[in-house]
Amino acid sequence: MTPPHDTIPPTDLRDLAVALAPPATLIRRATEADIPTCAAMVERWLADCLWVPEGITTAHVTARVTGAIRQHTVLVAGDPVEAFLSLDTTSHEVRGLFSTREGQGRATELLDLAKQGRNFLFFNAPTLSAPVQMFFRSQGFVPIGGPAPMAGYPVAGLRMEWWREA
Repeated sequence: MTPPHDTIPPTDLRDLAVALAPPATLIRRATEADIPTCAAMVERWLADCLWVPEGITTAHVTARVTGAIRQHTVLVAGDPVEAFLSLDTTSHEVRGLFSTREGQGRATELLDLAKQGRNFLFFNAPTLSAPVQMFFRSQGFVPIGGPAPMAGYPVAGLRMEWWREA
């Protein structure tokens, strides 16, 4: 059993930083039990997007999340789940990144984990979603080219790429 933080005697500043650090966020691979929570995050995001056409059903969102969990690497953060990332490890595409706790670092933690062991990732950011583009820019992604059609989206996307610095 780990003693409480206040009983760890720090011997230097590094030990003090470790002693005072908040516990790490639980990150794990998603299971089918996470589908309802992840689908609800997507639905909340869709509800806030004025450019998303009406008529996207809960069944459609649930089917997309189910497909992602079965076909790609989907990681969830938190217990209960507060964020998730879908990654196509073959193409290196971040297919989705959603969080219920904006500004709390969950999405960054997931993206940092996706970057581990990779030299390249890309994401197609909807052109009408400036906050999404700003977040990915803050994580080292840069726009490549101009707007281009995205399969299944009513708006163009902006391909953004991250490359590990040599």
